[in-house]
Amino acid sequence: MIYYEYVLYSKTYDRLYIGQTNNIEDRIKRHNSGYEPATKVYRPWVILISFKYESREDAVKMEKYWKQSNNRRKLRQLIKDKG
Repeated sequence: MIYYEYVLYSKTYDRLYIGQTNNIEDRIKRHNSGYEPATKVYRPWVILISFKYESREDAVKMEKYWKQSNNRRKLRQLIKDKG
């Protein structure tokens, strides 16, 4: 099974959200429907970037890596360089 680590962006609030899932389309729908309490107030979300992994363990590990404050700066720079 393929797992994804993803980064969502709320333009309205200039906010990033980092998560992981095995069904990225459904997960984004849940974020934008208001079903997820952590992201509900920052809707709408757009996906900025996603990464594929062969295991959930790898996706979770990278999700935790990017959530560390010093690595969030690196993530913002990576997104800026790509876009």
